Amino acid sequence: MRKAIYIFAISLLLITNAKANDISSSREGISNSLTNVVRDLKLLF
Repeated sequence: MRKAIYIFAISLLLITNAKANDISSSREGISNSLTNVVRDLKLLF
């Protein structure tokens, strides 16, 4: 029974960590896109 709880806890931590990495990479991608848009707008004006 304890092994199942440990496996569940470790799995939950790994899933949470993976989702955090996805959020970080998504945030970085959005930031890069917005930076490019701002740069392009500055070139137009």
